[in-house]
Amino acid sequence: MKHLAKLMLLTLGIGVVAVVLLSLPRHTAAAAGDSPPNLVSLWFGSGATCTTGGFQQRLPSGALSPTTCYAVPAGKYLVVTDVAYNGSGGTPGGELYFYLDFFTGPGAYISNKQLDLTGSADGHATFTTGIVFDHNPLPLIFCGPPTATSCAEVNVTLPGYLLP
Repeated sequence: MKHLAKLMLLTLGIGVVAVVLLSLPRHTAAAAGDSPPNLVSLWFGSGATCTTGGFQQRLPSGALSPTTCYAVPAGKYLVVTDVAYNGSGGTPGGELYFYLDFFTGPGAYISNKQLDLTGSADGHATFTTGIVFDHNPLPLIFCGPPTATSCAEVNVTLPGYLLP
């Protein structure tokens, strides 16, 4: 009788676990090659057509958006997950300075890298929790010292996504 009671309790426990697992919502993955509409890739660099110093959107095809400057849609938030940047044409041994959103406060991200013997440097950072913007972030990138000068060539890429 004891064994029968234990067997019934075990069967009931397995049934409860099965019901709980089947009631959880199912998540489906997108097919390879599909990109959710909320993913965003922004680019700033030499030869950019955005005349206000902001970013252009890189489309899933790899081409830049024909509109000149990217704007965070009203009522949405841009979450930046990474930054990759490089500059060249500076004084060897000098510095490459990169500021993200320096003009709206203390700066969301600030970095400097030493220029190599060719006057070039690059950097990358991953933000595991993301940096959240309710406005268009502005980049500032230059080569120096002894004085702040423009690098001959710069590129900045910001991947991220939009939240409601």
